[in-house]
Amino acid sequence: MQRVKGAAPDLGKTDVWSKFRGLTWWQWVLSVLPLGLFIGGALGAGIGFLGVAANTSIARKQFSTPLKALAMTGVVAAVYLVWLLIGAVLYALTD
Repeated sequence: MQRVKGAAPDLGKTDVWSKFRGLTWWQWVLSVLPLGLFIGGALGAGIGFLGVAANTSIARKQFSTPLKALAMTGVVAAVYLVWLLIGAVLYALTD
């Protein structure tokens, strides 16, 4: 398709799955595990998306495989721990 001079750039179509292309199966699994926090509502979803972003970033780094697995597992554990701590604080404040 020919570009028209002065036309706005194409901002429409973005590939949502591009971050997951090229990952091994275990990197993919560890990357999407934080999405289990969707059960926690909007707060859980927000924290889960941050965990997915962190894990896909770690998966693309030039670390050794054991270090990547350890770091990604740590992110999953940290995300769930943060969600539990925020939930406990909110529960204590409303009790």
